[in-house]
Amino acid sequence: MVRTNNNRSPQLEAIGSDIVKRLGGTWKPGGAMCLCPAHADRTPSLSVRVGDHALLFKCFAGCDTRDVIHEILRLDENALHHVDQAAKAPLAIGTDLWRRQRAQRVWDDARPLSGTPAELYLRRRRIAILPRTLRFHPRTPIGQGDAVDFRPAMIAALHDGGLHAEGRFVAIQRTFFDRDDARRARDLCDPRMMLGRPDRAAVILAPATSVLGLAEGIETALSAMILFDIPVWATLGAERLHQIAIPDRVRRIVLFPDNDIAGEIGAASAIEAYARPGRIIDTEYPPMGFKDWNDVLRMGGHQVKVAS
Repeated sequence: MVRTNNNRSPQLEAIGSDIVKRLGGTWKPGGAMCLCPAHADRTPSLSVRVGDHALLFKCFAGCDTRDVIHEILRLDENALHHVDQAAKAPLAIGTDLWRRQRAQRVWDDARPLSGTPAELYLRRRRIAILPRTLRFHPRTPIGQGDAVDFRPAMIAALHDGGLHAEGRFVAIQRTFFDRDDARRARDLCDPRMMLGRPDRAAVILAPATSVLGLAEGIETALSAMILFDIPVWATLGAERLHQIAIPDRVRRIVLFPDNDIAGEIGAASAIEAYARPGRIIDTEYPPMGFKDWNDVLRMGGHQVKVAS
């Protein structure tokens, strides 16, 4: 018996129809074949079907579905987000997956830090370390549809390094710059914006050893690496200081919270969350008068640390 789906989403049908037409196919209710954008396809080999909750893609020539989706988004970053004019509701294959694919596209299009405004941004903070998990994008999209804008930004990749051996890419943080200077954008309420769902991931600035530091921000984490000579990951917020997946090989965790109430609460939560037999957890606050460890580095670094 062939099971039919009489409750297909008309919105998913509309998305699928748009994609198939763009890729040279003819849409029929429920699905169709079209040219696969992930390889030099001359005869339709990509199946696009409407599932219960999402569009389903399968290339019969063997292309990875992630590559197919990546290429569809490269053609049109809003291809998987059709907007119903009556409801004004965005749809897709799944919001989390769509955001992660969009984040992956920005990351793939970004360049290494060397020689970019992002390197200058860090050097102005006395940071000369250029981790591979940080990149620069001269035209980072911000907003969607008719409201989209493009600005320079430092791009940080988040990986769940504690759950997967090599770390699985899950999201990016964008630090937007002024258009004409390597400094955080002054015309945005918050120049730092996440794209993707971070879950238990962090910005892995150096591989964890038996010792691992955790700091709130990227600049603070890099400064702590310089001052304490240990690998440090950026959690991107005091509220996430206790949420990171820690590799089993880590026997000592050093917390580098900011000198404020949020930092104290985050550190207390982290101590409770990461406690386990045989593991040592230390906390290193900046000296009095300094908000974070980048402030310490910029004002003298090791001399200030020793004096405290």
